[in-house]
Amino acid sequence: SGASEKECTRVAHGAAVCLGPKASRAWRNSGSIWRSVNSRIVAVRIKCQSIPITVIAVYAPVNPSNGLNARVGVEQASSAQSVVGKHAVDKQNQNGRRLADFCLFNGFMITNTFFPHKPVHQTTWMHPKTKKWHMFDYILVNRKFRNSIQDVRAHRGETGGIGTDHHLLRAKVCLHLKCRKKTTETGRLKLDYEKLNNEKLVAEFQTK
Repeated sequence: SGASEKECTRVAHGAAVCLGPKASRAWRNSGSIWRSVNSRIVAVRIKCQSIPITVIAVYAPVNPSNGLNARVGVEQASSAQSVVGKHAVDKQNQNGRRLADFCLFNGFMITNTFFPHKPVHQTTWMHPKTKKWHMFDYILVNRKFRNSIQDVRAHRGETGGIGTDHHLLRAKVCLHLKCRKKTTETGRLKLDYEKLNNEKLVAEFQTK
């Protein structure tokens, strides 16, 4: 968490990154690099053999003007195809449009809207009054690595011990990198300077 020791209580702000066994080993082998930006942002750096990966967990504050979290909608799948998939479950709100614009401008995609799952594995938060479930948590990935995301789904009951009413969102990542084609190097021109000492060859060259 990005919170200080004095702020580390059950009601304090905080962000965390959970890694699987393989990713945890890779993270430890690469020096256990992590950075706390503040109590709402934490970053983890994994130096893989193919390409380094940075995972950033953000606990975004709600918009004080309307008090709502970002909701992306199915209608955005047609207007922002590269950002929002057809498996969004909510109706978009103002913050949802802002999130989609942010992703479009920065080359991100909202990965959990691209995978079909049952509602129990898509939604992450339940409204305390209406008892309606919403998709309020998202995993954003650079569109260049969209084929490396194998699945994204919610896991209910996995966060009961950390004092949050949001459920865990997990992504399965397997990097698929295109191999660069080896370019055939053109051989350097080699000059045989010894032939300059051959008077016969020099004479033939001068007559041509």
